[in-house]
Amino acid sequence: MQSEAFNELFPLFDVASPETIEWLLSVATEHDYPSGRAVLMEDAWGNAVYFVQSGWVKVRRHAGEDFVTLAVLGPGDYFGEMAILDESPRSTDVVALSPVKLLSVSAQRFIQTLFKDSQLHHRMLQLWCSDCA
Repeated sequence: MQSEAFNELFPLFDVASPETIEWLLSVATEHDYPSGRAVLMEDAWGNAVYFVQSGWVKVRRHAGEDFVTLAVLGPGDYFGEMAILDESPRSTDVVALSPVKLLSVSAQRFIQTLFKDSQLHHRMLQLWCSDCA
C-alpha cells in the first residue's frame, strides 16, 4: 500500500509525519481472511494492532453461552491496540464478516511508532478520550 492511500484510508494517521507512515508500512504485514474466520480470540495476548484495508469484521464478547456484538469495523478502522498498550489478554474476539484484508503491526513496532511521533501519540490519546466520553 502506498503511503498516500494509507493516510487517506486511516484518519488516525492524518497528523503523522511522512517518515512515520513510510516506516510503519515497511514493518506492516498483510493478511487476508475469508468470511467467518476468527482474526483474534478473546483471552489471547495482544501481539499486534490490525488495520482494516477492505472488508468487514465483527468485534464480539462472550456473554454466557452466546456472543454480544460490540462493533462492526470496516475500511479505515483499526483494532487490537488496547491489549498491547495495557499488556493484558484481549477482551474480545474479532471475526471476519466478509473477505477481509488487514495490515498488522507488531506490538513492539507500534509502540515504537507512538514514541517516535508525538503528534500521532497525541492523536491516538484524543481518539481514546472521545470514545470514553
